[in-house]
Amino acid sequence: SENNSINGLVHAENKANIKIQGKINYLKNDKDNAIESNNANVLVQGSENIIEATKGISSIDKSEVKLQATDSNVINAKNFGIYTKEEGVVNLNATNADNIVYVDAGYGISGNNSAININSQSGNNSIEVAQGIAVEVNNGSNISLNANKGQNNIKASDTAISVNKNNIDKDIATTSTNTVVKVTGKNNIINAVTAIDNIDGGNVEIIASENNSINGLVNVENKANTKIQGKINYLKNDKDNAIESNNANVSVQGNENIIEATKGISNVNNGTVNLQSTNSNIIKTKEYGVYTKENSHKIVISCVR
Repeated sequence: SENNSINGLVHAENKANIKIQGKINYLKNDKDNAIESNNANVLVQGSENIIEATKGISSIDKSEVKLQATDSNVINAKNFGIYTKEEGVVNLNATNADNIVYVDAGYGISGNNSAININSQSGNNSIEVAQGIAVEVNNGSNISLNANKGQNNIKASDTAISVNKNNIDKDIATTSTNTVVKVTGKNNIINAVTAIDNIDGGNVEIIASENNSINGLVNVENKANTKIQGKINYLKNDKDNAIESNNANVSVQGNENIIEATKGISNVNNGTVNLQSTNSNIIKTKEYGVYTKENSHKIVISCVR
């Protein structure tokens, strides 16, 4: 009726079911995963769910791991926050407060032919990796971050969102490149050397009812699609291009689209980049604003009032 404190691995296999319920659920493991589910189901339910571990949650082979909190879900890990493969599912739902995933070195959330849903009904979602990749998805995975009344913060030293590229499961054959990452919030903040790295037919949508702030390279390759939509879309990169499209499609839609970068937009090899605003498009750079080659004449910068 009060709190649960569990120190050690929570392991579920082969259609087993585990339910952990209390006001505060504290799961700790200094040596391994906090939760490991293999073709099984794990539910953690409370006002606050807190995981502190070397590795956070592993969900594989059609498993489902669900953290349901009336206030907040917090995962603080050394190597990874959430790992899924083989149709594994992880759901984090926070009713009144935040979902927080913090990792020292490695990756925040990883999906391979799996689904990860992180939903905050009234608060914020935060995925931060001090050294590594925040969101790493491959092989037809579907990743959703939703904070309709709040903010999505995705921050990493290397790459914030990686689609169909940095596959950590080298032994698993790729059967689908229809990989989807959708980030929906009142405001979205993405910060990394490479903010978005989307290749090989992947799909990324960053949708804000208010504003998007993206600091780092938006790189899209080989028939991948990236859509950024908000009232104000602010794209910044002090080191390189704001947008790079190579045989791919990038759409930025809003009242105002603002690019501040060393280099603005690079569009090559039959790529398409579309900046559409109801008010203004502004590109302010040090070296060049718009660069095209190899039949990439499809840069559309338009204001429609």
